[in-house]
Order: sequence, then C-alpha cells, then structure tokens
Amino acid sequence: MPQVGQGWTSYSFDVPSQSTATVPAGWTGGWVGNAAQFRPGVGWSDVIQSVDRIEIWWIDPSFFAIFQQWDVGVDNVFVETTIGTSFCVGIPNTTGLVGIASATGSVAAMDNDLTLLAHNLPASQFGLWLTSRVRGFPPAPSCSTGLCLGGMIGRLDGPGQVLSTGASGSFELHVDLTTIPQANGTVAVLPGDTWNFQAWPRDTNSCGWTFSTAVEVIFL
Repeated sequence: MPQVGQGWTSYSFDVPSQSTATVPAGWTGGWVGNAAQFRPGVGWSDVIQSVDRIEIWWIDPSFFAIFQQWDVGVDNVFVETTIGTSFCVGIPNTTGLVGIASATGSVAAMDNDLTLLAHNLPASQFGLWLTSRVRGFPPAPSCSTGLCLGGMIGRLDGPGQVLSTGASGSFELHVDLTTIPQANGTVAVLPGDTWNFQAWPRDTNSCGWTFSTAVEVIFL
C-alpha cells in the first residue's frame, strides 16, 4: 500500500489461469465458511473459467476494515489476456520498478498474430525487442548482466520497430512471424517452435540501458 506522500505506485501480477492446483500458490479463495479456501467442491479451474467481474481491494477481503479511513485512487487499470510464459527475475530500472514483458495474440504460428508489450519502463526513452530460440541465465541481476536470452539473438530493430516508451513508460510491437531476425538473416516461425522475447530500452543508469523480464511463447 502506498504511504502518504509517496505518490502513484504501479502493480503488475500474472493470473495463473492454467494452474491445476486447487488454490495456486500466493492466491486464496474465500467464502463465508472459510476465508482462505473456495467452497467445498470448488477449485481454481472452476473459478477462473467463470470470471465476469474483477474487484480491487486494498485490504485482505477476509478481514474487517473501516473503509472511510482509506483515501485512494486507481488509474490505468487493465487486464491483458496474455499468451506465453514469463521468466527471468528482471532488474529494477531507474523508476524503481522491474520492466515487465508480456505477449498477446495467438500461439498458432499460421495466425501470424503476436503483440509484445512492456511496461514499468523508464519514461521517454527509446528501446527495442530482442528475440532468441533459447533462454539465457544471467549470472547476477544487474543492468549489465540482465540479458535473459541465450544462443543466437536477433534484434527487432527494422523500420518502425525502434519504439519510444513515451510518458507512460511502456511500448508494444506487433511482430511479423514470417520475418524473425537472426544473425544470418530472417526466419519464419513454424509450428512447434519456441521463441523468447525481452525488451531492451535505454535508461539513465550507469549502463545506459535496462532489461525487462522475458516471455517465452511456444507456437502450435
């Protein structure tokens, strides 16, 4: 919860929609008979398939609170239906936040429908997306070792692909899956391929750049 005078704080979290656990780690259910679990016979898969409303609470809903004592505002709330799997811890940039990468669209390679999104980035900076078939494993999180991709790494830096984070500290890119850049040219994404993506924007830190988290997409 932001403290008095702290200003706006950004929150981002993934919803484990594919989890097969009764209650995924870090999540709770809750009903009048049990504040921490779903009703008997109801599991996470039952709940996540029937969402028709989202409420934002600044307290644990199972606890009592005097709501009149809270004075908060919420802005720029959105829910993304993402594809792929997030990985890599990421490092805080000069905003104090970790840049978050995600992907939307279709995992069907033939659909050629992939949009990459990154937020919590430094405002008014230029950046681009990096891509690789394999994950990398940074030895230690820092602005100089935050690259989460391995193997042959391509830069999505063609016409219109070098992006500005603008005032919002975010950017997005629709990717043409028929022309993924690699060191020896471009390749097309095929069914069964795995591709990883990571945002690489400039920053005013000692490195001059920062890295977001990364996202892996397995295409069908």
